[in-house]
Amino acid sequence: MINTKEAIDKKILKLRISIIVLFGLLIVNLCSQIIAWKHMNVQIQENIQFLERNNQILKENNSLIIEYLDEIERRETVKK
Repeated sequence: MINTKEAIDKKILKLRISIIVLFGLLIVNLCSQIIAWKHMNVQIQENIQFLERNNQILKENNSLIIEYLDEIERRETVKK
């Protein structure tokens, strides 16, 4: 009877240790996921800023092209 109780107590202790280890691993994994999410969020913000800068450059270039084409059109009109 005592041996059975001791065996049960040992199994319960092993289960408790396993549960504690699993919760520890769960917490570590959660922290890792949070860090990865924050890093990805920073990358997304940097990409958005990069795209906004490129968009502004494209708008400026389009304006310059339109001005250039308008100037060419004026010159053609003057020649006629």
